[in-house]
Amino acid sequence: MQIGRKIYYEKSTGNVILDTGEREGSVVETTTAQDFASYVVLSQRVPETVGVIQLVYCKDREKFGVYAYHVESGAIAWDLTPIQVDEAVVKATLESRIAEIEATQVKIVDALGLGTV
Repeated sequence: MQIGRKIYYEKSTGNVILDTGEREGSVVETTTAQDFASYVVLSQRVPETVGVIQLVYCKDREKFGVYAYHVESGAIAWDLTPIQVDEAVVKATLESRIAEIEATQVKIVDALGLGTV
């Protein structure tokens, strides 16, 4: 079974509260009432102030990973500016990975008794 994502949003602002994501496999379709009972972020809201959009499986899949969005007049409104990743964060992540790899390399060399790298 394949289930498209549900987008729950504030009716007054269009801000997205919850994106359930797509699901497939051994999954069961849920009702809005079940979602309000299951998701903490929804259970803290007044149901009448929340809207929901149910998408068909795979609908706009490629856009969700690239663009920000909100809801206008009950439809998804895309910000077609790609989501920017802070270069400093990318650099720190890469530096962390390099340090981790170097540390692992030293451990392997030590374990094999090969001396220094």
